[in-house]
Amino acid sequence: MRSTAALERLAKVKNVFFDKTGTLTQLPMKVLEVYAPSPLTPLPKGEGDTDSLLPSGEGLGMREKDFLSIIASIENESEHPLAKAIVEYAKANQIEFTKPESFKAIPAMGVVAKLPITNYSIAIGSARLMKAEALKMSTDISEQATAWKEAGHVVVYVGWDGQVTGLVGLGETVRAEAKDVVHQLQSRGLILSVLTGDDESAGKRWERVLGIPVKASLSPDEKMNQLAENAAMIGDGINDGPALAAATVGLAMNHGTDVARTAADVVLMRDDLKVIPWLMDLSREAMRRVKQNLGWAVIYNLIGVALAMAGLLQPVFSAFAMVASSIFVTSNAMKMNKFPLLDEPSVVE
Repeated sequence: MRSTAALERLAKVKNVFFDKTGTLTQLPMKVLEVYAPSPLTPLPKGEGDTDSLLPSGEGLGMREKDFLSIIASIENESEHPLAKAIVEYAKANQIEFTKPESFKAIPAMGVVAKLPITNYSIAIGSARLMKAEALKMSTDISEQATAWKEAGHVVVYVGWDGQVTGLVGLGETVRAEAKDVVHQLQSRGLILSVLTGDDESAGKRWERVLGIPVKASLSPDEKMNQLAENAAMIGDGINDGPALAAATVGLAMNHGTDVARTAADVVLMRDDLKVIPWLMDLSREAMRRVKQNLGWAVIYNLIGVALAMAGLLQPVFSAFAMVASSIFVTSNAMKMNKFPLLDEPSVVE
């Protein structure tokens, strides 16, 4: 925790917003399927160079390893959980990587890069990125993407040369403790929502699974604009940075990116969402003690000043009353030592 002020603000929180991927869902994600219907054909990189290969976009039967090599080489430059899952899958299949000539991350949409083997700009990410890059999608690829979404997969689109050339389907599961934590927070009177860059169909599916509202297809700025007054934001990714910084209190997961951890007021040091209800209870109990001590101090001073002005309070009794007041305030504050701890001593930073 970066300051005691964050604990004070946390006690006032009425709304809690979650990121989905890596926060409510379990990492690492896993690649389940790869769909690459286009074959490889020779394409020139530049003058005098004609031995480069990329999918032509026509026909079927493209070799999976060649397709993965293109994707993983680019995703190896990214910190996103989806990218890391694809890279790990490629490594497990002994795929060779090529260093990109250029790389650009587009928040909440994906990445655009160039490899030495081609002049084409290669886009990897969401359907919105494909549309933004003016890449046409064939019926086969569109139907396959729809089928995967209905099965609960996260779909990553890949395209270049004016068309979407393939897909990667990844599996994402809800954290074991997520539903219990949701119920605990709701029982404390908090209003919960999920903010995600996933498309609307995926958002509806997660809304059914989690039982709380899910606002989908959001950019980082749109996530930030969704925040209500007295809101806590919990996230782990680069895309969550603006919302974490703008929230009343930002909480970053322990595995979060450097951007998320820097923007947040609190970094959870254990990869367990159960820390969040505990932290909420701790902040409320701490502020309750503070208010009790302030209330006692006000009452004590009002009575003491009134008695002194009436000439009814001798100096020796004033000194005794001051000591007694200090003992009361300190004892009341020390009761926080009895606040129940989680089973690990260091859960927040």
